[in-house]
Amino acid sequence: TAAALGYRGDVYSNLGKDDLAEKDYIASLKINPESPEILNALGYTWLEQGKNFNEAKAMIAKAVEKAPDNGFIIDSFGWAFYLSGDYAKAVSMLELALELEPANAVINDHLGDAYFKSGRVREAGYQWQKALKQSKDIKPEEAKAIRRKIAVGLDVYEKEKAEESGAKSGTKASRKKDEKDLILGKSPVHDINISMEINKFFSQHFAILGSTGSGKSC
Repeated sequence: TAAALGYRGDVYSNLGKDDLAEKDYIASLKINPESPEILNALGYTWLEQGKNFNEAKAMIAKAVEKAPDNGFIIDSFGWAFYLSGDYAKAVSMLELALELEPANAVINDHLGDAYFKSGRVREAGYQWQKALKQSKDIKPEEAKAIRRKIAVGLDVYEKEKAEESGAKSGTKASRKKDEKDLILGKSPVHDINISMEINKFFSQHFAILGSTGSGKSC
């Protein structure tokens, strides 16, 4: 049923398996395309994945129309405005969400971010502190992120995350290159490795085996 698929999607989402959650939400909406909870769930999943932004926002807007008193859906709508850079609208929506759900760490965290981007730094810190006091609603890594935002501010935190992401991408690329390269030694002039691509080397050279079992390169 649509409800069962939606529930399983929520379980997958809580486990961090967003791809599986997305499939279940889509399947659920095919059965019941008017469900505000599933419209919101899929829309928010896409927001978090950074894809299909316009469609995600439209889904959440439709969910808001159908359930205007649902604080969790209002939170998603506010977060969509935040991600689009409309911080004033984000604050308005997130404050409303917090009125409807006054004890939810995720909404506190989102509102803290929106306050910070609006120049309301002290209020941002207050909301982040409130989020930490309700840590049962958030994952350990999310609590760690909030503590870092309190310590250094959102701008510095975002810069650190961007640098960390870039470093990870560079490490992966370097590993892939190293796997294909044969290190021959260090340059006597520069502090760099001298290497050659293994695949290219063996595509241009092959061994001819003689009766003695020895080989030579041709």
